[in-house]
Amino acid sequence: LVSRFGFAADRVFELGTSISDSFFDHFTDEDQQHIRRKMAYILSDGQPVVQTVGIHEHLEKLGNWMADQHPIVCGARSGLTLDPTHEKTIYCLQPTRVLARKRIEKDFQLIGALMDYPEFRDEFEKDPERQLVVHISGPVPIEHQEDLETVLCAYTTVLDSVPEAIAERLFVAFSVGTEDHPALEPNGLTKMNIEEIYRLATIILFPSETEGRGLPIVESSAGGIAIACSRYYPEEVFAEVVGEHLPEEEQIRYILFPEEGFPDDFLHAVSRVMLVPHSLHHLRAHNKNAVRLRYSMGMVQHKFDLFIETLGGAHL
Repeated sequence: LVSRFGFAADRVFELGTSISDSFFDHFTDEDQQHIRRKMAYILSDGQPVVQTVGIHEHLEKLGNWMADQHPIVCGARSGLTLDPTHEKTIYCLQPTRVLARKRIEKDFQLIGALMDYPEFRDEFEKDPERQLVVHISGPVPIEHQEDLETVLCAYTTVLDSVPEAIAERLFVAFSVGTEDHPALEPNGLTKMNIEEIYRLATIILFPSETEGRGLPIVESSAGGIAIACSRYYPEEVFAEVVGEHLPEEEQIRYILFPEEGFPDDFLHAVSRVMLVPHSLHHLRAHNKNAVRLRYSMGMVQHKFDLFIETLGGAHL
C-alpha cells in the first residue's frame, strides 16, 4: 500500500491476531477435572468410563476409521481403562489436525525419551496411579492417512520399548474436532469450547516444522498452560508470535522442542511440568500477562481507537 499505491505510512495500520478474552479466565483444579469429565464422555461415546481399543486392532481397521472418524482412545491392548479426571493423569495435548508438517510423531519420541530419563521414569514407574495420554484434538484429512500411520507407529514403538506394566498406562486419544455428545446434557454437562480444550492439558505439545501463524502458542499461553514448541519455519513468524523483538514483559516463554535428540535440560523442564505442574506458577502468570498485552480484545480496541483517531485527524 505504501510503496505501490502511495499511501502515507502513518495512515496504514495492521490489525494483528487477537483471541477471545475468555481464554484468560482463571480455572481451578476442580474446573479442569470437570472439563476432563466432559471429554471422557466424548472419547468413550457417552460411557462413564473410557476404555481402549488395542493399537494393533485399530491399525488393522484404520481404513474404516478414516472413512468414519469418531473419537477413540487407543492403548497397548483393548479393554484398558483411562481416567482423564484423575489428578495424577498426565495430559499431553496436541491441538492440531494430523498432518506431516505437525510432526506429531515427535510427541511419542519425547515420551520414549522420558521413559529413559530417570527423573521422570522413576516417578512414573513407582506410582501405578499415574497414566499418560497424548490427545490429538483435530481430525485427519482423508488424504493424510499415511501421516496418521506414522504417528501410530511412533506410539507402538514407545509401547514396545517399555515394560508391559508401563505400556498399559500410556494412551493416545483422538477427538477429531468433537466438542459435544448427547450424553453431556443428561449428566449436567455442557458442550465444550476451544478454551476448555486447552484446559484439559498438563502440557501442550507443538513440534511443528512449519506454521502459517502458530496460534496454539498464543492460546495456550493465554490460559496459563505450559507449551513445548519447535522453532518452526518461517522463523520470522515464530519470532513475531513469541515477541522476541519486544520488551521482556511482552515475550511468551516456552520450552523449546529440540530438533535433534532430547538433552537433559529439556527433559528436566518437561518432567517438571508433567510431574509438578503447579511449580511453574510464575511462568504461567507471565505468559498470561504477555498475551493480554499483545493479543487481547482490549488490544484490538486500542488499535481501532488509534485508527479512528488518525482518520479523524486526517479528515479535519
